[in-house]
Amino acid sequence: MGTSGSSQNFECIRFLRVFATLLIVYDHFIAFRFPQWLPVHAVQHFFNRPLFLIQDFGALGVSLFFIISGFLFAAQVYRTSISGILVKKIVRTILLLALATVVFYLLHLIVGLLTGAPTYWSQFNAMQWVTNAFFINYFLGLPDVINGATWFLYPLMLFWILAIPLLKLMRKKPFLSMVVYEAFLVVFFAVSKILNLQTIPELGYLYSFIPWLMFPLVGMTIAFTYQKTISIPKGLGLLVVLYLLIVQYFFSFNLPMYAEQPYIISLLFAAAIFVICLLCESKFRVNRFVRAFDRISFATYLLHMPAGSLIILTLYGILGHVSLALLLGIPITFIVIYLFHRYVEIPVSNLLKKVAKAPVPTLPASDEGK
Repeated sequence: MGTSGSSQNFECIRFLRVFATLLIVYDHFIAFRFPQWLPVHAVQHFFNRPLFLIQDFGALGVSLFFIISGFLFAAQVYRTSISGILVKKIVRTILLLALATVVFYLLHLIVGLLTGAPTYWSQFNAMQWVTNAFFINYFLGLPDVINGATWFLYPLMLFWILAIPLLKLMRKKPFLSMVVYEAFLVVFFAVSKILNLQTIPELGYLYSFIPWLMFPLVGMTIAFTYQKTISIPKGLGLLVVLYLLIVQYFFSFNLPMYAEQPYIISLLFAAAIFVICLLCESKFRVNRFVRAFDRISFATYLLHMPAGSLIILTLYGILGHVSLALLLGIPITFIVIYLFHRYVEIPVSNLLKKVAKAPVPTLPASDEGK
């Protein structure tokens, strides 16, 4: 799911984005909602547990999304402007999340009226809906109680914000820009530990998300190495440092994701899958289904968790059968997702593209920053 990025000529990225979306949909629609279902047990027994792929492949899907986002950011760095990052990425993400929250709020009201019973989301007050719609809850040290899937967007936006001061350096000297980014993370870690900033309750919650901020840097490093603006030895060196930083950040600021649910394993699998697919790019052919599904991947990410849960659990309560609830609920959910993509996401994106129009630098005549 690129929140505003394009796969451009990388057909493999379209396939990977669809693959990542399906992994997360499986996690949230099926494994999370129906953990006692026999097919879920079988998948966990043969794949999740022996391979340490946590969260029923959800962590693998999220890791792929982070890598794809970082890769496309680096691949498009010569066509990216500060206004483009601010408007087409950050503003667009926040605005579409808010609109998706409004759509889901109306949907949950309609379902409540049709069934004559309150939904799970009826317990939340107006302030909770508003704070979750605009990411305010994260700054208050509160979880997202409306749409649990949107946490991914928070570290992704932090990554974009930190990339803005380095944008010019990325174009001229990619390797140096990555060194500066990683050096900042080292210094930030040291200062945080010395001052014990993570022990402050509100900041502690924010700190727990910081390890994921580094996941897109894996994609960026792969992109610069693939483009040959960074040599392979230097690219590998950057990835090793990133691995060490991510592990240490998890250990220090989000221990459960280090010890109990080692997220780093899903990241390693995601990086390996991404690199293999990238090297086999010429083998991927245009597929209409993949392209159509890829276009709605961001809308899917925004709405699949709340809308899918509402629709599938409502049908399960009526039908009393998991298979029937999924068979009917998944298509209905994707109809809602498509309508949001068609009548909300596309118009908003087109409007913001016009707002963000700005001159972009030309490509350099030769590789630099090796």
